[in-house]
Amino acid sequence: MAYREIIPDQRLRPFVKCYYIYESNSSVAFEDVVYPSGCMELIFNLGTGRWLTKVDDAFQTTPPIELWGQLLGPLPVRSEGKNVMLGVRWLPHGASCFLHDQADLFNERVMDYRELSDTAMDRLHERLLDAITWE
Repeated sequence: MAYREIIPDQRLRPFVKCYYIYESNSSVAFEDVVYPSGCMELIFNLGTGRWLTKVDDAFQTTPPIELWGQLLGPLPVRSEGKNVMLGVRWLPHGASCFLHDQADLFNERVMDYRELSDTAMDRLHERLLDAITWE
């Protein structure tokens, strides 16, 4: 498993804490727990595996473009297969500048960001899937 963070450009630093890349190097399934950070996240799923979050008592596959609201407690997650993710971790106040709704409406939720955006986000996701390198 590899994880690295990228510092945002100066223009986005007031809103974005970091970008991050997560890559699982094995197809072995594993479970983990994500703890609250006070930050919302936008995550592009780019691998061939499945990423799941626990809702009530069952794991559910996350959408290709995830919006994570602020977590108020631990969130169990499961990785199945080779996952590749590009994430945007907003500062606690930063997401409100990019969303049309109040940020607290998304608390404790992992949802499909495509429900909130136009087709430009789908086109960006396709371009990321076609990219050969992170650079």
